Amino acid sequence: MTAPARICQQDIDRAIKAVAKAGIDRARIVLDLENRKIEVIIGESVAAAAEPGDDYDAEDR
Repeated sequence: MTAPARICQQDIDRAIKAVAKAGIDRARIVLDLENRKIEVIIGESVAAAAEPGDDYDAEDR
């Protein structure tokens, strides 16, 4: 017999729908199956936030 799912598809769907309903453009959903946790990380990635050039381009105008 197999073990029951720690996190089921319905839990994942709920997390995705909650992020969309909140109007969040960028989010990462992390599933911790061992501890039965779903983490939603909101915001831009570090690489996108640290792009040089945008600030300098705005100063030149």
